[in-house]
Amino acid sequence: MKGGEEIDALRFYLGSNEDHTVYEGELVGMVLAVELLRGIEEENNTMALGADNQAAILATQAFNSKPGHYLMDIFHDDLRIVLPEQDRRQLIICWSPGHCGIQGNEAADTHAKRAARKDTSDTRRLPHSLRSHSNPIILP
Repeated sequence: MKGGEEIDALRFYLGSNEDHTVYEGELVGMVLAVELLRGIEEENNTMALGADNQAAILATQAFNSKPGHYLMDIFHDDLRIVLPEQDRRQLIICWSPGHCGIQGNEAADTHAKRAARKDTSDTRRLPHSLRSHSNPIILP
């Protein structure tokens, strides 16, 4: 979203809800958001990533690997590539209350529902970190 308008979107089918949690789905959304940041070239730009899952937001603060946090590890690795330390751009991750009419959150929910129906974006547009996994991702 930029200026209240959806400028791009990515979707990824993670797998069934019997095999994955809402938390994992939120983390995949955050990984996809980082991939979309690759296209932003402006310097000194502050970007915001809204998430409606507080556990996922809190997990972004831990840069150490923990069991079951494989998607957060992917998020951190991809973020380090897109925004290296010397980059002047900044990403702020904030909580967005779900289902409250926030345009970006509603658009993300729409794309998440499409992904749940196995409507994944073109593989060439997905981050390499998700391309290496065959759909659906099976937990180790």
